[in-house]
Amino acid sequence: MTAVNPSALDALEHELLKHRYRYANEADLQRQIGLVLRELGGDTFKAEHTLSKIDARRDRPDFFHSPTGIAIEIKTQFSGGSPAQVKRQLERYAAHDEVNAILLASTSHRIALCVPPEMNGKPVRRVALIMDALA
Repeated sequence: MTAVNPSALDALEHELLKHRYRYANEADLQRQIGLVLRELGGDTFKAEHTLSKIDARRDRPDFFHSPTGIAIEIKTQFSGGSPAQVKRQLERYAAHDEVNAILLASTSHRIALCVPPEMNGKPVRRVALIMDALA
């Protein structure tokens, strides 16, 4: 496991917080964040990157930045699943060697607050996204 440079997490958090997001569901929010990440790092952020070699449907963060090993998971208040389920999902990500850090970008404070700042010895950053109301 390679330790991730904290400034990489800081820069990513800063970039995500510069924007306001309008969305009707999690897929809309993922598309918008995908555009932000593409501007930031071109093709270095891969959507739905498979971490599990055993089950390709499992352990796929919404985005993965291979150069730093940062897994990005996006959750909204409409995502479904309990905070405990989200925590277990992130713990599975943290168990993979290629993951050096996790960034949880969420519009749900209830979900974000259940996640500790470290999992499996890897930093976890919680980012509270700003949402614009849909007209």
